[in-house]
Amino acid sequence: YRPSAWLAVLGFGVVVLAGFLTWRQRRRLSGYQWMALGLGSTAMAMVLHIVPFDVNVVAADRFLYLPVAALAIFVAPLAERLWQRHRRIGFAGGLLLIALFAVATSLRVRTWSDDVALWRVEVAHVDPANAIPYNELGIALIHRARYAEALEVVDQVRESAPHLVTRATCLDKVGRRGEAIALLRSIVENEPGRVLARINLILMAARERQFDDARAMADVLPAELRSRSDLRALRRQIEEAAAEWATLPPASADEAAALRARRATWFERLGAIPEATALWSSVVFDHSADEATRLRGATFLATQAPQSQARAVLATLAEQGLGREALPSLVAALAARFEED
Repeated sequence: YRPSAWLAVLGFGVVVLAGFLTWRQRRRLSGYQWMALGLGSTAMAMVLHIVPFDVNVVAADRFLYLPVAALAIFVAPLAERLWQRHRRIGFAGGLLLIALFAVATSLRVRTWSDDVALWRVEVAHVDPANAIPYNELGIALIHRARYAEALEVVDQVRESAPHLVTRATCLDKVGRRGEAIALLRSIVENEPGRVLARINLILMAARERQFDDARAMADVLPAELRSRSDLRALRRQIEEAAAEWATLPPASADEAAALRARRATWFERLGAIPEATALWSSVVFDHSADEATRLRGATFLATQAPQSQARAVLATLAEQGLGREALPSLVAALAARFEED
């Protein structure tokens, strides 16, 4: 990380001013206050990149814990003197301080209670050179099944391995799996130890029904990885998916809704969102499908489909009088995905 010149000048000016004021008041400072100055200054100095180190973060809440504690220790004797000499002013100042902290805390808690809102705030205050907030916002949007938005966010930053893995996930979820696979292969070639990229590549091969490729990639994982419970489960998932796919007949334009629902369920289990979305949409709008199957498809679409498409599905069910008991929960699930908007 390299801060801009004006930030460096501003920081230097603050340090000089603080040093001058400390020197002027040096005889009035107690031992506790000198200790607080040392504690706070040391804690801040470690994250100012005066000595460069490989962390592209200058400010984060956790970096303020010790400096704020040191500030409280430093101010405590001054507050005590003010209280002894001017109790009314001290009392009013204390109330004002509590009110200010209460408002600031309330606003911050509101932001921290929503992961998408939190990372939007962070993205608004950082340079795109810092990929961390952008990547985290992209992941938060992926968790809300807002894949197109997530892709727009991660496309704003420079390339880094974690960011590229997130981008590959977004590409896959918006129907650009070929690009996602090519991107993951390049990551694995450059960084064979990037486990998440290798796992995603295995899954995408399975979603493309390239089961032999998926098995081969799983087999060349290091032994210590293959023994992990999650990767053993992944291998079982691939074998089960391959076995089930073999029982399905080739897709046809006039296949029954029940068969399309089976196929949609297969894609859904593997996380193949575009295919599952298309198939479940066709099932939901098919009057020959039974109500339970249509509601199952609507549940998937409410939690995974683009907002406009999900709304259209739920509106259709409401017009047809289907799922009266389940519909409110589906509407709530859709609203929860976009509640920060």
